Amino acid sequence: MTNAVVYKLESSRYPWDDRIKFVAFMVPIIVTLSVIAGWLLNVNEVTKSDVQFAGMDSTTAIGILAISVHMIIAETLKKSRIAHAVSLILVISVVVLALIKFNQLAFGWQSIIDTLTTPGEDTSKLSKPTYMAPNTALSFILTGIASYLITKSRPEYILSAQTLSLSVILISLFAFIGHTYEVQWFYGIGPAIVMSVYTAASFMLLAVGVLFTAPSYGIMRIVTDYGPAGRVTRTLLPAAVIIPIAMGWVRLQGEHAGLYKSEVGIALMAIADIVIFTSLILWNAYFLFHTDQERRKVEEALAHNASHDYLTGVANRALFMDRLNSRMALAKRRSGPTFAVLYSDLDNFKQVNDRLSHREGDELLRLTAQNLLKCVRTSDLVARLGGDEFVILLEEVTSPKDVKIIADRILKLMPKFLVGGIQRIQVGISIGIVIFEPRHTTADHLLSDADAALYDAKHSGKGRFAIFHSPS
Repeated sequence: MTNAVVYKLESSRYPWDDRIKFVAFMVPIIVTLSVIAGWLLNVNEVTKSDVQFAGMDSTTAIGILAISVHMIIAETLKKSRIAHAVSLILVISVVVLALIKFNQLAFGWQSIIDTLTTPGEDTSKLSKPTYMAPNTALSFILTGIASYLITKSRPEYILSAQTLSLSVILISLFAFIGHTYEVQWFYGIGPAIVMSVYTAASFMLLAVGVLFTAPSYGIMRIVTDYGPAGRVTRTLLPAAVIIPIAMGWVRLQGEHAGLYKSEVGIALMAIADIVIFTSLILWNAYFLFHTDQERRKVEEALAHNASHDYLTGVANRALFMDRLNSRMALAKRRSGPTFAVLYSDLDNFKQVNDRLSHREGDELLRLTAQNLLKCVRTSDLVARLGGDEFVILLEEVTSPKDVKIIADRILKLMPKFLVGGIQRIQVGISIGIVIFEPRHTTADHLLSDADAALYDAKHSGKGRFAIFHSPS
């Protein structure tokens, strides 16, 4: 029994992953079947080895077809043991075929494979007894191993498969650039051993398909991400590959046409690259900036919601208690103006909910919060503890008179009656006040005294305030 951790491959999280894989595996099948049919029917454009854009030999076509079929079987019949065995046989056959081709190139001996896969062609007359380019053989080995490892459920296998696939893409890219700029040693060795454009395209598609088979792991986790990282990667990566190749090709065409000399062509290509990539970078920078601004707004909203009451918009219990504890600590460290807490609740609030509606009750709570904010300074804090209970932290209180002025202001501003239809309910607010003293050791102790003062105000007739006086 092994202790290795096995991860289950996630299915495609993105709707376009499956489409990419379908194209990546089906297009090589169509191309290779066309090539094989061309060899069987002896179509000259296919069988001529010196035709650059149709020079995929039948051995290469059969190998690419085998890998494509293997990936389709592995994707569609993941739990079938027979399908797994067939896929494994296909992969091993392709890798062995590529190794045999390497040996042919190294030692120059003839293989029966050439005779079986190239009907009608005298393979003995070739300068090298092989139709497969060494970079093609290497791509087969790398793609075959990658296509097998990617079907495993272990991250280290998946990361290895992605690394091998990226290597295949690089080899194919060399072939594309070689054909584009007519640099033969980029895509083959000698006149009879080349990787055609179709072969390079097929390998590149297969490698891309392998990468998108596990989109939630390794580098593909960044590429397929829906966030800023994924979007920037999907924009700049293709541009970094396509634009330099295209601009280089345009530059060569201009030189061949005699429009300018080589140094002018290089300068024009450099300027074009600068303009295009600067535009792409600025465009992505704007996107990232906009995304960052939206993220900050969301973070600010979340922080506000975490510290404020959702109904009234004033501070909640957590923020009030944190501020009160900080203010008490500050008061104990230094002398100077003290502070006060006003503890209040609404009179007859339950009747508003019961006889009118909860909607009317919520409106009364919002109105109360707005009135309390109008009565205090910007340095003070208004909070809702819950239900119809509100508290105010009054900073910098020099005498009880300061607190009484604010309490009177609140009582005058609050409505006296609520009317709903024929219902008429008397409402108001009662306030308990406590002024901080050194004997208050905790915030709960201080609030307990404020609550006691509120109790006195309620039992003295409501709609008034009472100040807590400590027993002598």
